[in-house]
Amino acid sequence: LLAEKKIKTVGKTFALKNHEVKPDKKMQEQINRLQYIVDGNGLQRLTLDEMEKKVQSEGIRRGVLKMLLQYMADQNKLHFDGEDILSASVVDKVRRQLLKQLAGKPEGINEKEFRELINAPKKTVQVLISIFVKEEIISKETFYLHITEKGRLQ
Repeated sequence: LLAEKKIKTVGKTFALKNHEVKPDKKMQEQINRLQYIVDGNGLQRLTLDEMEKKVQSEGIRRGVLKMLLQYMADQNKLHFDGEDILSASVVDKVRRQLLKQLAGKPEGINEKEFRELINAPKKTVQVLISIFVKEEIISKETFYLHITEKGRLQ
């Protein structure tokens, strides 16, 4: 069926070729609420536990919350690594700032300079560095950040 392109792989499973996940009304309302919370936090990253407390009164249980956050991450609405949560628009803005800064500094910048550049808490900076290293747009050597060739092309 894969060879005939009647099904596709989705993660570790399979789905019909044209299948798309479409949230129902209740799920979309929950997604909108989560997005509002995440966007309102700006550069202050949220943990899964913190988010769970914020939506506890709305009856969103941890398992559903994780599923919704992963769905939103898959839709590029936010960054979620299983624990830390940041708005995708914030990550995009910081990515542009950092790459612009690094493009003019072949010696790189240290984590403190990065934190001062974006005026963010240390833990948020660590999460952002992790994201950008995984994207391979920067490299980290000890406490210094350097732009990669891939980062120069962005």
